[in-house]
Amino acid sequence: MLKLILARHAKPESYHLYEDPREVPLTIEGRAKQKETCLQLEKAGYTPEILYTSPLLRALQTAEIIATHFGISPTPLPALGDIPSLEKILDIFPTQEATLCLVGHEPTLPQLARALTGDPALLPSGIKKSACAI
Repeated sequence: MLKLILARHAKPESYHLYEDPREVPLTIEGRAKQKETCLQLEKAGYTPEILYTSPLLRALQTAEIIATHFGISPTPLPALGDIPSLEKILDIFPTQEATLCLVGHEPTLPQLARALTGDPALLPSGIKKSACAI
């Protein structure tokens, strides 16, 4: 069975400080919160085996924290970035049993969850920064 972890990127610096919103890094607070989230995932018995991430810096940095904690490597997936594509995201789903983690943004991750479950009311408030939906 496929287990899917949808992880929203951690808290970034203020967007107005950067010319390119794709290059906004995480705050120190965001990095610390993401490390806590990794511990909570591990404690709950979730260990990502495959990790895809948006290529935007804040998501890449979040994925690096997850990758370091779980000893895996992140793979950038443009379809999780600023021009999302649910079809391209679904193309990377493994056919074998695995725990897949996708690191991305609002509103793409909740939209993906709704598309997969057929439940239009799922995650009405979205996914908070550094949080996961499993």
